[in-house]
Amino acid sequence: MSDSRSGRLSIGIIGGGPVGVVLGQALASAGHQLIGISAVSSENIDRIEAMLPEVALLDVPAIIQEADLVLLSIPANELEA
Repeated sequence: MSDSRSGRLSIGIIGGGPVGVVLGQALASAGHQLIGISAVSSENIDRIEAMLPEVALLDVPAIIQEADLVLLSIPANELEA
């Protein structure tokens, strides 16, 4: 977890599509620590490796356990599933 005195968060992203990756880049640029991102498709994994090469690919339980803030960046029709 992050140091609350710094005002920075450890962030995990569930969903490595275009929106999740761009949000991750913006948050990292603002000084937050990206602890991991999850992805299922090879297209999203390739995108993450190209745009966020320093961020670990993690499974959802690991992201939820480690992050101060978890972003759900998945299509709305996938939320119920």
